[in-house]
Amino acid sequence: MRRLTCGPWLLVFTLLLAGCATGLSQQDGQGAAAKYVERGKENLARERYDKAMSSFEQAIKADPSSTEGYYGRAVVHSARGDYDRSLADMTQVLRLNPQDGRAYAARGSLYLHQEQYQLAVVDLTDAIRVGSTEPLVFAERGEALRNLGQLDRSLDDYNRAITMEPQLAVAYCGRGITYGKMGQYDAAIADLTRAIELNADYDEAFYNRAVCFYLKKDYRRAWKDLSKAEELGRAPSPGFVEELRRVSGRFQ
Repeated sequence: MRRLTCGPWLLVFTLLLAGCATGLSQQDGQGAAAKYVERGKENLARERYDKAMSSFEQAIKADPSSTEGYYGRAVVHSARGDYDRSLADMTQVLRLNPQDGRAYAARGSLYLHQEQYQLAVVDLTDAIRVGSTEPLVFAERGEALRNLGQLDRSLDDYNRAITMEPQLAVAYCGRGITYGKMGQYDAAIADLTRAIELNADYDEAFYNRAVCFYLKKDYRRAWKDLSKAEELGRAPSPGFVEELRRVSGRFQ
């Protein structure tokens, strides 16, 4: 099964950034940096990335120790698809504050996006170690662990995420994929169905449920879910489509 896509993974960044404390000292550079950070966050929320970048860079210039400035700039870099620079800025945040759980979580999310699963597990674990209680952190670690073949640990993390946030569609989708990897197709279908109930446009859940129906030889439902996934923008694996055509005797 395909690697879980937890919706817009950048959302983890923007949520954490929005919750940052900005009560910096109002002395000289720190006070100016705080104002630039607030301006950057406002522009980021409106997807004005050029203006947001300018504001965060001004914050860093005013106060080179501004973790919020580096954190915000990292978010803008990731929004632009420049993940290496985003990683560099998140790493600088952690140099300035090795106990910054949101930076560990964000850098772990970046490593996950780049399919560097072991590094993702290390950072997401550090985020939890320093006190993160964000369900998405557990869900993302569950994804990384699954891709490392550690299915039981992956399942534990998804269970934890769902216990913390019972309406978290990405956790049900991720747990469903893990169940599928374990050959527990009925459990997988139940979780993927729940993910779709929570998010009717969840293309990844439809696609992976199609795979499970195929593995259960329920080809009618497999085609139906595959068509829905494609309608929502999920490009299928050509190999999967060809195999489904072969075994079902159907062309679509």
